[in-house]
Amino acid sequence: MQDLRTYQVFDSVQQMDKFVSEVLETFDLNETDRHLLRVLASHSLKVLGCSWLKVQSIADMLSVSYRTAQRSLGKMVTLGVLQRVQQYRPKRGGNTSSLCIFRPQCLTELSERSEGETPELKHDESTSDQTEAYSSKSNLLKELKERKEEPVLNHTYLENSIVPESFILACKPFYDSANEIYTLWRKALSAGVRYAPDLFDYSEIAVQALKQSVFAKKLGKIRGSFRGYYWGTLANMLSVEQRRAVAVKVKLVNWLDS
Repeated sequence: MQDLRTYQVFDSVQQMDKFVSEVLETFDLNETDRHLLRVLASHSLKVLGCSWLKVQSIADMLSVSYRTAQRSLGKMVTLGVLQRVQQYRPKRGGNTSSLCIFRPQCLTELSERSEGETPELKHDESTSDQTEAYSSKSNLLKELKERKEEPVLNHTYLENSIVPESFILACKPFYDSANEIYTLWRKALSAGVRYAPDLFDYSEIAVQALKQSVFAKKLGKIRGSFRGYYWGTLANMLSVEQRRAVAVKVKLVNWLDS
C-alpha cells in the first residue's frame, strides 16, 4: 500500500468529488461512462484518485459485459480523464491489474486548448484543413457549454411514461432527476426478465428494493455504487418471487392432474 501512495492525486475526498462532477458536466458521456467514474471514485478512497479494481470487477458493478467496461475505460483514457498504469509482481513476476488514476489536469488541458489564440494561417494547401480543425473545436466547446446550461429534467417529465407512478413517487424524495429515475426503472425491468421471467409486474418489488437500497445508503452500508447495490437487492427479491411463482405453478399442475 505504501508504494501506491505515490499515485495519490487529491488531498481530500471533496476535491476528488468536485473533479468527478466537473468531468460529468464537461464531457459528453453516456450512462455507462458516468457510472464508471462514480464507481472508480468510490473505490479510490484509500489512495485518493487511484483505484486498482479489475476490469471484470468494474463490469460486475456496472452490470455490463467485460468488453463494455473495457471500452468505457478506453474512452476515459482517450479523453485524458484517466491514466492506466500497469503493475508488476516484484517477487513472482508477471503483470497484475492496471491502476486507474484520475487526471485532474485534463480540465486544464481542455481549457487551454479552447482559450489559446488561433495562429495566423498562411494561404497554402493546408489552410482549409486547419480552418476546419479550429472550427470543429469551436463547435465542440460551444456544444459542451450548451449542454452544461441545459436544465435538469425532474420527475414530472415521466408522467404517462413506462415508469409506474408508484416507482416515481418512491424515487422522488431522493432522486428527482427524470433520467436517474428512468435508469433505475430500466434496471428493474432488466433484472425482472433475468431473475423472474414468470412475473408480469415488477413495480412493487422495484419500490421495495429501492427503499431497502436507500435505507442501506443512509446507514453507510453501501461500499460500492448505489446502482450496483440496488441491482443486487433486486436480484435477491426477484429470485425469491420467481421461486414462489414456480411453486404455485407446480401445485396448480398437480391439482389439475389429480
